[in-house]
Amino acid sequence: MRYKKLTIIFIFTFALICVAGELCAEEIKFKILLEKEKVTPGERVRMELIFFDRTDVPKIDIPEVEGLDIRYRGSSIKPITEDGSTEDSAVYMYSIVSRAAGSYTIGSFRIEQEGDVYVSDTAVVEVTEGEPEGGGESSEKKDILDGRIYLEVEILRDEVFENEKIPVVVKLYTDWLDLEDLAVFDEIGMTQLAGVYKTGKSEMVTMKGVNYAVMDFSKWFFIPTPGEYTFGPVKARFNIVELSGQPLNYNEDFYKKVIGRHGKHLIEIESPKKIIKVLPLPAEGRPDDFKGAMGSFTLEAVVAPKKIKEGAIVNLTTEISGYGNYKTVSAPEIREQEGLRVYEPTAEEKEGRVIFTRGIQILSADIKAIPDVKFSYFDPVEKKYFSLFKGPFPVAVSQGGGLAAVEKAKGPEEKKEPLAEEKKKTEEMIDIKTSAGDLRKASPVFYGLAGTVFLGMLPLFFLGTSVLVKKRMDRLVNDTAYAGWIQASKEAAKDLTKARSLMRKGDPERFYDHVFRMTQRYLARRFCFAPGGITEEIVSSQIRLRIENGDIADAIESIFNDCYLSNYAPLEFEQSDMENTFRKVKKVITELNGIVYI
Repeated sequence: MRYKKLTIIFIFTFALICVAGELCAEEIKFKILLEKEKVTPGERVRMELIFFDRTDVPKIDIPEVEGLDIRYRGSSIKPITEDGSTEDSAVYMYSIVSRAAGSYTIGSFRIEQEGDVYVSDTAVVEVTEGEPEGGGESSEKKDILDGRIYLEVEILRDEVFENEKIPVVVKLYTDWLDLEDLAVFDEIGMTQLAGVYKTGKSEMVTMKGVNYAVMDFSKWFFIPTPGEYTFGPVKARFNIVELSGQPLNYNEDFYKKVIGRHGKHLIEIESPKKIIKVLPLPAEGRPDDFKGAMGSFTLEAVVAPKKIKEGAIVNLTTEISGYGNYKTVSAPEIREQEGLRVYEPTAEEKEGRVIFTRGIQILSADIKAIPDVKFSYFDPVEKKYFSLFKGPFPVAVSQGGGLAAVEKAKGPEEKKEPLAEEKKKTEEMIDIKTSAGDLRKASPVFYGLAGTVFLGMLPLFFLGTSVLVKKRMDRLVNDTAYAGWIQASKEAAKDLTKARSLMRKGDPERFYDHVFRMTQRYLARRFCFAPGGITEEIVSSQIRLRIENGDIADAIESIFNDCYLSNYAPLEFEQSDMENTFRKVKKVITELNGIVYI
């Protein structure tokens, strides 16, 4: 009974100590500071958690708030003034994005860290359609954009053949001219796309009394497998910026609703989708030598030299030009003939043509001509096959001097015995000297000098250097990814130097503008994208797949977010913010280039 009472007293005392400890635990207040409280759907808002007079607070993981996308963007130590006192304080930065209208409450947060209890106040974000901060009627963004800016996609035909080159023209119609950072792109699906959109002509048109600027963007693609495919939507992303002068049309009300007082607003629009039916190639009339060439072509061929010796090699050069998908073009077939050794061709693709060169060794002087060549293709417009012929190509072959002639002339070596008389003369010339003669060291012969060896190696050195330079130049021309990496590496050092200079001058506006553009340019060179198409979304959906290190992809997204927030945040970016961004940029470029930048 006595032990039972002692146990009860012990449990009661322990519980009392725990409760007292909890009651005595200090509640530390921290603030939630929003960039602004009224926004539109999809608009980013900067949020800061400020811990006054605390610099050792670990990163806070914000609990999820339904309807909001809250992402951590970094931290810094800043001097914060509160109640007349200025102290170094920990500041954690987040970005908030909402995709739908509504009222969202953030906090209150109660977080325990190593015995301390941190408690925040609450913050409310009002997400409204239309103008975010009073004045004017709110309306659907679609209604605001309707008729003012839109995309049209033109494709030659709705029915095409497999591997047919399909040209696409995208027209951007806008009734204002104040756009920046324009990028046109589409999602890569089953189609094999040929590069990015190229900017074409611009013109002015008038429709229903409204003036429009029309900009053309074009590229081509092909689909290798029959079936039904959806092309698009094609998207355009751009910033609408402040009026730089008298507008072409009366758009003042539109600018107030879309831009407000921010100076620019990022918008993305998309075109309707297109359904494309891909047909298989017909079996009827298909030539035996057909290898899949699609388009309408011409064929030229030449053999050189025309006068040669037996065993020598001539070059057969064929050039295919015209309109079509050059990815499907192969070297023309050459008819087999005894006495010829035909080698595999090399190919060189140039603007609007492909050149094939193959060596042919002539093994017999009886050869009078190189046989003809044949090239077959399918014309998707005519919907039938065509075959082109060139040759035969006369050659004059002479005996002797060539490889075969030399081999033919060689016979078994004869072993010759020295004549008896010559042998006798040699023996008679042998005599014994009575003195050793002059024993001084002979002067070295010319070819034994070290300098002679060096001079003899120079031609080999220059030859090797020339070969390496030629290979590098060929790779720069033919390997787009390698050329982009080299160019990105060269530009990176210069861009980092300028970014460091702007950071040290304390010019956040120019610093973040430069960082945004240099990051776009670097990633475009490094991964073969259009510079204007590199955004945080492209990094998340495409570039992230090409980067093995997930931390680097996160850092790239964070850099873009810092640059976006610098345009909208009323809180001034300080030196520590720019230093943090600069470190991230240098880390990304160093990791992707494999070069340490100081």
